[in-house]
Amino acid sequence: MKIYAKRAEFKRARALKGYKQVKLEKLSSVGAAYISQIENGASCSVETAKKLADALGVEFDDIFLITDSHRSDFAHSSEHSA
Repeated sequence: MKIYAKRAEFKRARALKGYKQVKLEKLSSVGAAYISQIENGASCSVETAKKLADALGVEFDDIFLITDSHRSDFAHSSEHSA
């Protein structure tokens, strides 16, 4: 199981709050460098994803995806409703 940020949604949630990565680091206790890696496609733990979602005030599923697939399967696309 891998957890990846829905990149566009994650960045949008951070932008809507007006948070730079350093501010999100302070609120979530997740390092700014790691936040950058997550925003650019790195996987993370459930605990890290939960900390970030909580700090951004959004639901986990709004900005993260749990999958058994490789990141390349969905790296450049957001989820689209049918």
